[in-house]
Parts: sequence; structure tokens; C-alpha cells
Amino acid sequence: MLMLVARDRDGRRTIGYRALKGERYFCPACGEDVIPRTGSIRIHHFAHVAEAGCPYSSGETALHLEMKHFFHDYYSRSPYIRRVEVEWPMDGLVADVYLEEKSGARVAIGCQVSGIDVRELMKRIVGCSRQGIHVLWILAGRPDLDGVISRLKNSRDASLPYRASEIEKRLQQLYYGRFYYFFSGTIYPLHMEAAERWVSGSCEGCPRQITCTPRERTECEVYRPGYMARMNNTRQVTMGVLNGYRPLCIERRGGLKLARFMDKRWWSASVKSGE
Repeated sequence: MLMLVARDRDGRRTIGYRALKGERYFCPACGEDVIPRTGSIRIHHFAHVAEAGCPYSSGETALHLEMKHFFHDYYSRSPYIRRVEVEWPMDGLVADVYLEEKSGARVAIGCQVSGIDVRELMKRIVGCSRQGIHVLWILAGRPDLDGVISRLKNSRDASLPYRASEIEKRLQQLYYGRFYYFFSGTIYPLHMEAAERWVSGSCEGCPRQITCTPRERTECEVYRPGYMARMNNTRQVTMGVLNGYRPLCIERRGGLKLARFMDKRWWSASVKSGE
């Protein structure tokens, strides 16, 4: 039942922290009355007066609300952005955050907290691309990845193992070797490489393996030496740092329009990013 934007009596879109006391506001989806919630603990937002059968009645997480507020607040103060909107309709799609740069470029930011499959992800990216809008996708709300980031921030480890999802792997491909993640009020670029583990040598149950010397074992036809094996779903995650959140519009093969941040590639030069 939470939303960041509502309409006033004149139909103008109003964001939660700009709501006026005593003013009447309406849900942009169903038109029913909503009331501003302006407490000191949660982000200012609107809520339905009563349960309503509209897209907003199921509500959204506090983290999703926080992400949208974060981007709206940041880009409202950016000199290169002339317009920023939240929950902006776009010909059958809704952008969590919509930007128009002074250069004329248009960017839709997707704040992805809930689960989504690869097919739906690509459908939305294609839909925006056909409208000439570049897509910047940000993930959040994944406890395992939150833990990895916390450990990387507070340890000397350069990378840590992580069981990657198909969405994370696909976004890394789309965004030239990184994907973006929102955690504790900061956006981190993350890169993943295939993880490996050591598989010990084996004599495959040979009864003489206990009495064999190391030299005899390596010369035996039964013995299989140890090796590094790739772990199917596990990746080594490396965390980068962004100097700012200005989007850079790019176009991929097939006409996909994407936007990424202006971060430099910090990982191995062997990664072919096209930059």
C-alpha cells in the first residue's frame, strides 16, 4: 500500500517528501484517496486510505522505496539532469526512476529488489529501447550478496565466492563485465569470474594406495593427479568503486539501449569490454 508519488487535486504528480499538510492526494493508478505518511523513521510516502484493488494495493518493500528516493534526491540536484520523475509511465511500462539529461538523452532506472527472470528482464529492456530510452538496472535486497559486500569492505580479500543467479550473470554480460548493486545507501559495481576449487589426486580405490610412496603413486597408471576444477554456479566477486552516478548511454548489438555509470574497468585487462 506504499507509493512514493501521488497526484494532487489538479492532477500534478507530487513526491512524498513534498506533500503538503491538509492537501488531498489521489492514487495515480486507481484514483482513490491516499494519505501522506511523513514520519521520522520511514521515507515519506503515500498510502491508500483503505484496501484497494489497484497495482499499488499490494505495496512494495521499504528497500525499493529507499532506492527510488535515493535516485530522485540525487538526480534532482544534478546539473546535467533537467528532469527526474519517479514511477513514470512509458507506453505500457513504468520506470522506477525516469531521467532526462540536458543533452536530450532519456534514461529509465530499474530498481530490482524482488525476483525477476531473464525473459522478463529482456522484455523490459527491449520495450524501453524501442522507445529510445536507455535502461540502467540496479539490483538490491539479496542477503548473500549483502554479506559478500560487507566482508569485502571490512577485510583484505580482493574477491569472495558467491553463488550467482542467472539475472546477475546476464546483467554482467549486458553491462560489459559488471553489474550494479545498491547496498547501505551506495551503489557498487560488481564483477564476477568463474570460481575454481582444488580436486585432490586419487587412486580410485586401489588397495596399494596406502603403502605407495609419492613417487610410486605418480608413476602408477591408476593414479589421477589433482587439478583445479571450475565450479558451475559459483563465481568470485570483485567489488569496485564509483566516483559518481552520472549515467553513460551506450547501445549494444541488436539495438539494445543501456546506460551504465562512468566507472573504469578495474579488473583484468583480458576481459573484453569494448571500452
